[in-house]
Amino acid sequence: MKKLYRTITVALLLIGCHYAQGQQDPLYNQYLFNQLIINPAYAGAHNILNAAVISRAQWIGLEGAPVTNTALIHSSIAGNKVGLGFMAINDRLGVNNNTEVHVSYSYKIDFGNTRLSFGIQSSIINYQYNYDELNLEFVNDASFQPVDENFTKPNFGAGLFLMSEKFYLGGSVPRILNIEVNDGVMSSTRYNQHYYFAGGVLLTVSNFVKLKPSFLLKVVESSPASLDLTGSFLFGEFVWAGVTLRNLNSIGVNTQVELSDKLRLGYSFELPTNTLITSNFGTHELMVSLDMAPFGRQILKRRYF
Repeated sequence: MKKLYRTITVALLLIGCHYAQGQQDPLYNQYLFNQLIINPAYAGAHNILNAAVISRAQWIGLEGAPVTNTALIHSSIAGNKVGLGFMAINDRLGVNNNTEVHVSYSYKIDFGNTRLSFGIQSSIINYQYNYDELNLEFVNDASFQPVDENFTKPNFGAGLFLMSEKFYLGGSVPRILNIEVNDGVMSSTRYNQHYYFAGGVLLTVSNFVKLKPSFLLKVVESSPASLDLTGSFLFGEFVWAGVTLRNLNSIGVNTQVELSDKLRLGYSFELPTNTLITSNFGTHELMVSLDMAPFGRQILKRRYF
């Protein structure tokens, strides 16, 4: 009975979030090493071809908790002046199941050792609300008669990304259009645009240790701003280990192993610091990333973000 009550409570809270404030973008931790997921201007930023798969399971132990799977590939082309990217995302949250496809384009301008990229993104997003998946204790409530929904909407985004080998600074709006739906009875906002501001710098502590402090600020209309503060250490140009404080209510650890100049394996674990800490087993995120240089003028070299 307690499990059923918890499931119903979580599901109804999620539905309330959809109708009151709109769907939120998926959360990530591994954006620390691949910012295409939040900024289209990152496409081809390092003058290589990168392919990655990221899988995130949030609040394990709570039924209906978010699960996000992402596959992406991006590369520089045209003498490294242009970047192209492709990304597919499946994001499940309670009764909601979203599938997204994004195509990104960036144009890069070099200023000595510093590069400025301008990016745009075109998207198609399918929204599904499967209310039959709710485990309701009472099924004859006349005031709660939801109908399953399935609709597809276009969107587009834009971003800027300034970088060198030792720092980066970016701003983006990956999905500019708010999504509103009218079912013939009422209108509801299913998505509000998100603004991202990110930055980081690489500091040399010793010949063996480097430190990368970084931040990510997310701003959404009608919602509190969210801030990630991260400190990551690189040991021996081989292993990354860091700590992230997310919005003062979640703390996480992240690690990444650079098995070669091409292959990276990443893992992060987050634990809420609020009352959810007693009802779930935290959030786990895995990443596999492959760097390649198949095109002319592309050169594999160490990158720090």
